Amino acid sequence: MKALSQATIFYVSDLIASLDFYTEKLGFEKDFIYGDPAYYAGLKMNEIVIHLCMPNCCPEKIGQGSVYIFCDSVD
Repeated sequence: MKALSQATIFYVSDLIASLDFYTEKLGFEKDFIYGDPAYYAGLKMNEIVIHLCMPNCCPEKIGQGSVYIFCDSVD
């Protein structure tokens, strides 16, 4: 099995304010935004990928997080 990439998910209370913070203050670029109003977004900086999620799309609490590792041949 080879790990191909990963995405860390942060659960936030205000997606738009969080997007502004990560892009304007930390230098991430927006990769995608889902929903109208927006509830889930992806950001990237070089090889780093993070996702931001509002509480209405995920059962976790604000301030918690998850990490997903994408692999080939998981069998």
